[in-house]
Amino acid sequence: MAGPDETESNRLSAVYDVTAKAWNAGRSDTDDHLAVDGRVLEMLSEHTCQGWLEGYLLTGRHGVFSSYEAFVHIVDSMVSQHAMWLKTVNRLDWRRPIPSLNYLLTSHVWRQDHNGFSHQDPGFIDHVVNKKAEVVRVCLPPDTNTLLSTMDHCLRTRNYVNVVVAGKQPQPNWLDWDAAALHRARGIGVWDFASNDGGEPDVVMACAGDVPTLETLAAVDLLREHLPQLAVVRRSANPASRARHQLRRGPPRGPRLALEPAGLIARKTNGYRRVCPLCGPSKRRYCDEHHTRSARAADGTRKRPREPRSGRPGHREPGRRYPSR
Repeated sequence: MAGPDETESNRLSAVYDVTAKAWNAGRSDTDDHLAVDGRVLEMLSEHTCQGWLEGYLLTGRHGVFSSYEAFVHIVDSMVSQHAMWLKTVNRLDWRRPIPSLNYLLTSHVWRQDHNGFSHQDPGFIDHVVNKKAEVVRVCLPPDTNTLLSTMDHCLRTRNYVNVVVAGKQPQPNWLDWDAAALHRARGIGVWDFASNDGGEPDVVMACAGDVPTLETLAAVDLLREHLPQLAVVRRSANPASRARHQLRRGPPRGPRLALEPAGLIARKTNGYRRVCPLCGPSKRRYCDEHHTRSARAADGTRKRPREPRSGRPGHREPGRRYPSR
């Protein structure tokens, strides 16, 4: 286990029941949990911890990188290189699989009661999910049992970058061990104990993660109190399923698909014609009264200037759309 923060501060001190901190220098009477052969590496240098762990994984052994969510950004470039390396070695028959690179982010954006704004930055997830779905997984378990099942799974995988986000503060346990293992394997599930829809919901409450789960269940409780006639179904998602869906359906088409509202663009033989759902075809570039900002954004993405030609085309990711030259 490597990390730039104190292991006890991250509430992972139970690891000292089986090992200690690696230390081969002088000691004092107040020192605790130190050993020459310790397997816990602490140093206030994210780059050093990342390098230690990557080298350790190459020996075929398993490890975990624990850090605060806001500060793990320091190794963004290193995790990018490791993900690209994994993508390459997955296509080499002679390269044996290695244990996955596991990140455990224990101090997340939701609970910074004393640290405040400087410790709130969930952007590492954005950075990781931009990588190929074949090598990255992001998990936000809703409770302790699901976290244990998730870590058990991650430590068994190979050739992945696994990011697990779980707060270090005490939280309720919503699922027993069997239900948690099933929820982790499925990636998404309906929690019957928090639902009263009978199969025909009026409202679907969906979330992922420990604190969002707590807040969502609190919202469900308020709905039951103030709107008892409302049929509510509560769904919990494991974001690792996002990677599964991407592998199943292929990469997304790009920003134009996400920005065009339904019924707004009609394809014609002579190009694109703007059609307002309320006032019909418009000769103007867009209808000030009815067209949304999304339509203008879609229009902007469609008419991007071509990239300038260069002597070196550079690397092109498979499945990504590039401007024609």
